[in-house]
Amino acid sequence: MQDANGMFEVRDEQLQEHGIGWTTTRKEIERVLFGLGYNVDDPSK
Repeated sequence: MQDANGMFEVRDEQLQEHGIGWTTTRKEIERVLFGLGYNVDDPSK
């Protein structure tokens, strides 16, 4: 992934391939994207 658009396109299945901790990574991606103005689910979940 090279930019925020790449982060926005990452799917949960891709993160799960990397094992334990993928949900934490998902939350961090959403937090960053939310801060950049992307329409993501509430990042505080």
